[in-house]
Amino acid sequence: MNNNDLYIPSLCLEYIDKEERFSGWLVIDDLSYPLSAGGFRVQKGLSKCHLIKMARNMSKKMQIWGIPISGAKSGIDYDPNAKGKDKAIERFFNAITPFLKECYSCGGDLNTNIERLELIAHKLGVVSIKMAIANKQNITISKFKERYSLLEHKIIEDFSLGQLRAGWGVAASAFGLLDVLNIKDYDAKIAIQGFGTLAKASILALKSKKIKIIAIADEQKCYIDKTGNGISYDLLLSSKSSILPYIDGSLVSTTSPENIISESCDILLLEAVENVINSGNIHCLKTKAIVPGANLAISENVLCALKDKKIIAMPCFVSGSGGTLVINGLFGSELTANEVLNYMEKMMRDMTIDIVRTSMKENNTPTMVALQKIENKKFRETPYKI
Repeated sequence: MNNNDLYIPSLCLEYIDKEERFSGWLVIDDLSYPLSAGGFRVQKGLSKCHLIKMARNMSKKMQIWGIPISGAKSGIDYDPNAKGKDKAIERFFNAITPFLKECYSCGGDLNTNIERLELIAHKLGVVSIKMAIANKQNITISKFKERYSLLEHKIIEDFSLGQLRAGWGVAASAFGLLDVLNIKDYDAKIAIQGFGTLAKASILALKSKKIKIIAIADEQKCYIDKTGNGISYDLLLSSKSSILPYIDGSLVSTTSPENIISESCDILLLEAVENVINSGNIHCLKTKAIVPGANLAISENVLCALKDKKIIAMPCFVSGSGGTLVINGLFGSELTANEVLNYMEKMMRDMTIDIVRTSMKENNTPTMVALQKIENKKFRETPYKI
């Protein structure tokens, strides 16, 4: 038993569906804050304990930036491929509507997307799954809609701010690491585990600086570059699904997806699932640093072992908090969509540099340094503010 097993959040609301008998939960980590935020997921086998752990991690994503908002998570234990998925979500959202209106800013998560969730919420008379922000930020619904609509603003190659925010943040953390490692962009070698929206946003950010992607894996396969010039960004981005597109064998070699972690690279981006790096595979790693975008992608019990192997491992509650920073930029300022993305990139890059350099100086893990920063943070009164 570890500390996470003993941790009790402020609120854990359990839902049992009358029609299909599945369970769902809304977890708010700390009700002493007026507002909470975190995504909603649909996952077969989802448990209350897992959501509690994720809500606590979401709190850290807020706290590292001094944002006075509690972490939260919600979800249902339900097959994401079932025909009744949307109706099941609608019934769960109906049960938590008072929280959506008053104190819970919801978002997309595993097997959900924010656009679909908004449509379901609208059917229930909820202005937005993030409308609680308007209440706690003391802005009108009209102003809320104006700022919130910037998430739909197209920024690069038909990708909106909302689609870019999390994955671009992961890449920005990698940019900071390259600075610390004194590796020039044109010399850098990046490997990516995952090929969803998160990974594609990172690919776009890497493309903007011409940083080579030498390996990438989805759930079916792993491509390894054979050209020496990196895998084509445009070929990768030609796929509209979470499955890698066909790439000719003269350009890449193809292997099993789990082999991505044993590829020699400067930085490994983890952008798919939880617990990817664990005690069973840490010996396979051939990277200088790991940047997780997926929540809890690195098992807590290997952090010291990674330090001993001289592998820098960023905490997911830092490198995975690009979405948090973008929302702070949207509602805490009058910045344009492009300016919000630039603000997030700079904040993430600078924070990464600070944490990693401090960890080197103190001979500590980046996670422990980040947790110490949280302990010393001073929190403002307004939820979102630059």
